[in-house]
Amino acid sequence: MPLNQWVHLAMTYDGNTQILYVNGIEAGREATGWPITADVTPLTIGAGLNIDTVNENLTGRIDEVRIYSRALAPTEVASLAN
Repeated sequence: MPLNQWVHLAMTYDGNTQILYVNGIEAGREATGWPITADVTPLTIGAGLNIDTVNENLTGRIDEVRIYSRALAPTEVASLAN
């Protein structure tokens, strides 16, 4: 990502495929097929843990988060990015 520039990131998941969008344009997809189930684990945004147990923390700012109960259509993602 470019430094000091606003970037819109979105990810959709329909139960089969994760799709990543950067500024409203599809940047990658991966078939996964595992279900998302409700549990008591806190949702973490901007930090993760990879398979080597190395923390992966975002060094930028997150200024808005939206979570929908369905996968948005590509046109909806593009509209949000603009």
